Amino acid sequence: MTPPPRLGLRDALWLGVALLGLLAWEVSGGDRALSAWAGGHEAFPLRHPGTWASVLHEAGRVVCALLLAALIVDAAWPAPPWRGPGAARGVAQRRITAAATVAALVAVPALKRVSRTSCPWDVVDYGGTVPWVSHWAFSVADGGPGHCFPSGHAVAAFAFLVPALAWRRQHPRAARAALVAVLAAGALFGAVQVMRGAHYLSHVLWSAWLCAAIAVAVEAARRLQAGFR
Repeated sequence: MTPPPRLGLRDALWLGVALLGLLAWEVSGGDRALSAWAGGHEAFPLRHPGTWASVLHEAGRVVCALLLAALIVDAAWPAPPWRGPGAARGVAQRRITAAATVAALVAVPALKRVSRTSCPWDVVDYGGTVPWVSHWAFSVADGGPGHCFPSGHAVAAFAFLVPALAWRRQHPRAARAALVAVLAAGALFGAVQVMRGAHYLSHVLWSAWLCAAIAVAVEAARRLQAGFR
């Protein structure tokens, strides 16, 4: 079943609205105010091992690994027993979904590796040692370790926007539930990172937007392919 054209337009509209909201948050200066509230000069007490934030941080990695393993097994097995008759006909689409999810999990952390921006817990305003530098100042190094923009940990949840959107074609109710779960988990993981001082909120929001853009692009490509057929 091919998604109706209006679904693609709605996806693009939501993506555009989200981008405008994200840019408005950046301009507002809310990043620094929120991080000051979360950590201040106490150097983010929730950063330390043993706190609830640190436990959730590690739990997120485990949950992501398990979900990704399940997605890959489902894609690699042409006709798994948990799917109904004719499952083999949809194996190509399942593999595209799995590959795009992996791409999201890899692409955003790859951007993070080239970032020269350090994390809030490194910034002098919050008990660190380096000055604050905007993550858009690509040519400016703040003197710290860098590699903080965008949020790699939040992608452990937001990458699964890809299967959540893909499932709408045949399982709309399950897709809605998955979408809510992914956004809730991403919000939780992102909040944990902000409270730990590992990221500014905009780092989390950009990760979410980039994963959503990948998911929307994959769905647009599927509709285009179906149109050619």
